[in-house]
Amino acid sequence: MRIITLGTSHGNHTPGRFVSSTLLEIGNRCYLIDAGEPASAQMFRAGIPFETLRGVFITHMHDDHTSGLSALVKALHKYPKDDQHTDFYFAEEAAIAPFRNWLAATHVNSGEGLVHYHATRTGLVFQDESISVTAIPTRHMSGGAPSFAYLTEAEGKRILFTGDLSPDFSDFPQNIGHLDVCICEGTHYKPSLALPILRKADIAKLILNHVHELWIGNGEDLYLQNFVSLPYLVMVAHDLESFSV
Repeated sequence: MRIITLGTSHGNHTPGRFVSSTLLEIGNRCYLIDAGEPASAQMFRAGIPFETLRGVFITHMHDDHTSGLSALVKALHKYPKDDQHTDFYFAEEAAIAPFRNWLAATHVNSGEGLVHYHATRTGLVFQDESISVTAIPTRHMSGGAPSFAYLTEAEGKRILFTGDLSPDFSDFPQNIGHLDVCICEGTHYKPSLALPILRKADIAKLILNHVHELWIGNGEDLYLQNFVSLPYLVMVAHDLESFSV
């Protein structure tokens, strides 16, 4: 099993980073957490066949997490294989119909039979022979719009994808047991507020993504200095980086 961080920037692209999209590969099946552009191009560059994509899970509906969805549907539909099927989970049910209308407006086949659209609900949202995915509500969005972290369990490993969090970090999922890996956003809070919560977390490896441009280049080492007191390995993700689990 491996994690491929397809896009690791916050909010907007930077010279070395695309926006948020992370792939989990388990055997010959893949699962995508967020689909900021150009998620499908990054999958192609990483050598991931589109027909292996079984699930797409959107943490919230901001465009840096969703802007690659239509190109992804197009890629899935263009060269379909036998028994291919992908479930899309939108953070807001109200987003599904407009998205399908956008596909129609841009003359992209909506992938009937190949793609099914769902709204994420708190709790177990997806399960197949390889993985179970549980949605945990967070408070990133203003106005009360839903946002989620996703806890995945596969091959005896537990991986948390936090999505974007609130400025005080209090919505980081706590008391959820041991995590082999936590993919944690790194922009919307001060590290000083995160440290007390992260010290209590049972994590083997923390990978920071959704990286602000302040931490690019030489700034990355300065950023990591904020987390040296944590009792486990902390890393900063880069585009198309692969992590074995």
